[in-house]
Amino acid sequence: MVRRENIQVIHGHQRLGISLAVCLSKLANLPNVATIHGQLKYDIRSPLIRNHVDKLICVRKVTFEEAKKNYRLSSKTSLILNGVIVHPLTHKKHPYTLMYGSRLDKRHFSVIAMVIKDVMPELLKIYPKAKFVVYGQGTHAEELYSLIKSQSAIRHAIDYRGYTNKLGAHYQEASIALACARSAMDALCNGTNVLPVNVHALGEIVTESSLSNFMSNNFEPINFEAPTPAMLLKLIKDYFDHYDMYDRQLINLKENAINHISLNSAVDKVEKLYWGVATRS
Repeated sequence: MVRRENIQVIHGHQRLGISLAVCLSKLANLPNVATIHGQLKYDIRSPLIRNHVDKLICVRKVTFEEAKKNYRLSSKTSLILNGVIVHPLTHKKHPYTLMYGSRLDKRHFSVIAMVIKDVMPELLKIYPKAKFVVYGQGTHAEELYSLIKSQSAIRHAIDYRGYTNKLGAHYQEASIALACARSAMDALCNGTNVLPVNVHALGEIVTESSLSNFMSNNFEPINFEAPTPAMLLKLIKDYFDHYDMYDRQLINLKENAINHISLNSAVDKVEKLYWGVATRS
C-alpha cells in the first residue's frame, strides 16, 4: 500500500500508532513523524522507538519541554498546538449566557451539576436573565435530564440541547464558555471568552496576558485549585460585572487564537514539517 499510494511520510499518533508508523517507515525506507497527545512516558516509552523517530510533534508545552530534555528527542521535537475550525459568524450573542459543551461523562457531569444546583440559583438572584446552555451526549445524559427536571425554580434558565457537530458555531451565542481543552479553543476561535474549568481545577478568565500560558497547555487549568460553587460564582459575576472590559479585548484574543490554534494554522505547520522531513530523507 505504501508503494501503491506513493506515500512519502508515515505519521503515527499515540503509543500503538507511533510504534507501527516507526517500524513501517524503517521497512519502507521512508521518514516518519509521531504526535504525542498524552504523556511522553506512555506514548513513546520505548528507547528503540525514541531512537528511530524522525520528527516528534507535541501538542502541549509541558510535553514539549519534557521531550526537549531527552537527548534522543531534543533535536527532533516541535510544538504544534491542536487546531479547531473557525466558523463564519452565524449566531447572535445572547447576554448573560453561560455555555458548556463536552461529552457527558461522570467528570463533566459533576461540573455541570455544580453549576445547575449551586451556581445558577445564586446567579439568577443577581442576573435574572442568566441562562446556562449545555451541549453534549454521553453516559450521563439521562441523569442530566433528570437533574434539570428536578430544578423547578430555575428550570427555565437551563437549556440542554444534546449533541452538535458544530460546537464552535454555537459558542458564538454565549457570553462566556465554561470550558477547557478543545472546547475552550472552539470558543475563543469563534469569538467567545473562556473560563477554563474541569473537575480538577478552576482557572481564571482568559485575558490577553494569560492567553499564551493557557494556550500552551491546551487550555487545561494547570496549577489551579479544584472548582467550588463560591469560586465559580465569583468569577462569573466578575465577568458579567466587567463585561465591557472583557469584550473589548475579545477582538485581539480571537485574532491571536486563530493565528495559533485554528485548524488552518495547525495544518500549515504540519505541512511544513512534512516537507522538511521528506526533503532531508
